Amino acid sequence: GFDLLDQEGNVLVKHASVIQRLTDTVFIIQKEGNVTLFNVNSKLENNLNGAIDFKAPDYFYRGAIVGIKNKKDIWGAINENGDWIIKPQYCDIVGNDENYLIVGKCDGVSFKYGVVDLGNNILIPFEYDAIEEEYGAEFKCVLGNKLYTKNLSNEVLKVENATDEN
Repeated sequence: GFDLLDQEGNVLVKHASVIQRLTDTVFIIQKEGNVTLFNVNSKLENNLNGAIDFKAPDYFYRGAIVGIKNKKDIWGAINENGDWIIKPQYCDIVGNDENYLIVGKCDGVSFKYGVVDLGNNILIPFEYDAIEEEYGAEFKCVLGNKLYTKNLSNEVLKVENATDEN
C-alpha cells in the first residue's frame, strides 16, 4: 500500500491502496474497501456518505469533478473540495475537469448514457448505448449500429455507421 506523508515526513495515512491528489491539501484515499477525502491541513477525513469507489480524470486542468460510488452501487459527483455537485443517482459516471459529466441511467440490466451539466441539467439525452468525449466538447454517441457526433447543444454534427474502429 501507499502512505500519505506531511512535509516533515510524518505519516498521515498508512497502507492505502490508492491516494489521488485533488488539491494541494485534499486527497482521495481508497483503503479497505472505502473511499474518503483527507485534508492534510485539518487532518480530517470525510467518508463521503459511505463511498466505496471513485472515478477521477487522469489529469486536472481546472477543477476536478470526481465520480463517487456509494454502497448501493449508485454514483454521484463531487468537486475537488469534496462538495457534492450531484447526489448519488446514476448507475455510471465519468469524472472530468469540465462543466459536464457523461452519466448512465439504469435501463433494466443495461445502461442508457447521456450528458449532464453540473446543475444536473440534461445536455444530451439518456438514449445512447455508449458515449465518449472527443476533443473540443464533441461526443461520440453510439445507438445501435449508428455513431452520432454531437455537441453540448445536442446538435448532430455527423452520423456514420458504428464500427470497432470508431
